[in-house]
Amino acid sequence: MDSVDTSYVPAESVPTHYGSYPVQDNPMEQEPVYSPPIRQPPPYPWPQAPPPMHTEQYERKEMYEAGSWSRRDESQHWDQRRKERHQDQYSRYDRGRPEDQSPEYDEHVSSDYATSRGSGGSQDYYGKRPKWNRDWQGNNQTPEGVIAIPMALSAKRPHTPPAPAAQPAYRLRALSYLDELSAFDIESAEPDSAPMLEVLQGLYNLTLANIGNIGKSSVVHVVSQAGYLDILLKLIKKKETKKRSPSRGYVSDIISLCFKFTSSVTFAQKYCTEICDLVAANFPEMQDVQLWLKPYKDMSNEVAAACEILKSSVDSCTALPPKIICAIRLLKFLSIPKSDRDLCPMQFDGEYDELKYKFNVLQIYSLDGLTSLTLMLQKLTKHYEQPYLYSSRLIGRQGLLLVAFVLPAVQLLRRMLIYVIQVRNTEFKDLTAVPVLLQTFALMQAVPINGQAHTDALRVCREIVETLLAYTQPIYSKDSSENDALNKSLWTQMMSEVLKYTIEYPTNFVSGLMVLSELLPLPLPLQCRVALLPAEATKLANSRRLWSAHLHSLSSLLESMIALTSMSNCHPLLQILRRVCVQLSDLAAPTAQIVVRTLCDAILPLLEPPKMDSSLPRLLNFLARLMTHGSIKATFLFIVNTIEKYQSMITLMTDIFK
Repeated sequence: MDSVDTSYVPAESVPTHYGSYPVQDNPMEQEPVYSPPIRQPPPYPWPQAPPPMHTEQYERKEMYEAGSWSRRDESQHWDQRRKERHQDQYSRYDRGRPEDQSPEYDEHVSSDYATSRGSGGSQDYYGKRPKWNRDWQGNNQTPEGVIAIPMALSAKRPHTPPAPAAQPAYRLRALSYLDELSAFDIESAEPDSAPMLEVLQGLYNLTLANIGNIGKSSVVHVVSQAGYLDILLKLIKKKETKKRSPSRGYVSDIISLCFKFTSSVTFAQKYCTEICDLVAANFPEMQDVQLWLKPYKDMSNEVAAACEILKSSVDSCTALPPKIICAIRLLKFLSIPKSDRDLCPMQFDGEYDELKYKFNVLQIYSLDGLTSLTLMLQKLTKHYEQPYLYSSRLIGRQGLLLVAFVLPAVQLLRRMLIYVIQVRNTEFKDLTAVPVLLQTFALMQAVPINGQAHTDALRVCREIVETLLAYTQPIYSKDSSENDALNKSLWTQMMSEVLKYTIEYPTNFVSGLMVLSELLPLPLPLQCRVALLPAEATKLANSRRLWSAHLHSLSSLLESMIALTSMSNCHPLLQILRRVCVQLSDLAAPTAQIVVRTLCDAILPLLEPPKMDSSLPRLLNFLARLMTHGSIKATFLFIVNTIEKYQSMITLMTDIFK
């Protein structure tokens, strides 16, 4: 360490017998360094003088210089000091913390001792169980420190998606708090004691994490597993727990949160009767939990009862009452297996399809579930017309409730549409759900990235794209010609609805182009870890030809969309449009010509000097960016050389430089 510069320190404030000595925790880590001669300070300002050395430090310094004090003695001395400070911490809990010591001091002492010992934790002041050191600074030598690293990384970036390891880190943190609660002897322990309140407050603080919904979802997930709720119920049922008790408030809020936001129907049904009896007895602060548990008692795992609740709540669905969210959760529980195994394209040995899930989906469809869910989503999207105006409202609880209903509703719609299209084949012509799904996609895109429901909103968007892809089945009718089959196919009609939605209003530009980009195949070359097999390459090539054939009859809509959106000066919109144009051009030569000819038709009239305006540089810049892709460059050179209308385009471009 360099010496402290005391050039501008008053002479009377510096001890002259040893010069200026750098202040540090362990002064024997290096030889003392003496300062240069003291000069007179300027009139104003000057830094404060370093504090004088303690008498004990000075004595050890002289002993070290005399050779009677070794490095080993110094290490043993500091180890003994830390032990004394650590024991003093526990004695303060027994006799009461002095007024001049803050809780942060205890945290620092415990962390300092645990780190110096090189262990994962320190002995608790009860002397019965290990207490993990809650070092939130990320000490990677402790289990808690390993957990804290991804949590700290996510906390430093509140406006970005959470780190991949953040969710397991939060779940492990919640699990550690519940394990500490289970280690208490709840029958004899004081509910409002300092150690128990510390654990409850830590568990509750996880739900306040400003990193999307990761804190709430982690606590809800852990509490709903392995009977951990019983620990909280034992604590809240104690007679010593007063109505105004802090522990009672923490436990009540955590229990209410779990039943409002859990998607585990089994967990809700297991504790339904017990919680309702508990609330009716002596817990008015948990009165709203009954609204989330009573529907499960009324429906009793019946698809018909849940569908009847949805039918009767179509007009009031914009308020998102608890009964419709519970009904849709029950339908999802009865109709969709875990991990979406029913729609997984890969089948593994030993797996089998449980027909009960498909039977329940067909039962929902027979009870007009498709119509009811479509109407409810339509009313919600109409209620949130121009979704980006409601982004601030969707950050917190309102966004969580909205996504809690929309996500299972879209998942059920996807399965009903897939099954009915597979069965009815070309006879299915119903496109009622397509505009509603597109509006729902725009609504989910309005959930801000720092919103608590952002992660689930992205899942809804993926489900909507997969639902629209259910319409893209290459089915041909035996009684019609090939052209009629392509022009009137369900595939073409669905894409027509997407393109019409995109150009209908300016507010639909971004969401419509994003849906179109997600539906189209990826541009070439495909990024693969291993080379494609000949059968796979043939399948991908046929898929691109089918896309091009179905879009060929929609060339007028494609030209209108490209011409309309390419005139914009909004960079995010142009970036999405560029991606869509590249995807269209990589399908086949006809779609590439549609893209290039549309841009050339927009640029050519503006190249004449009297008609030049500010839109010409934007169009030329957009076309120049597209030229970096081989398919568009080859198509542009082809039409300029072969089509007479565009042969003068190069000459007019060069005239700009004159």
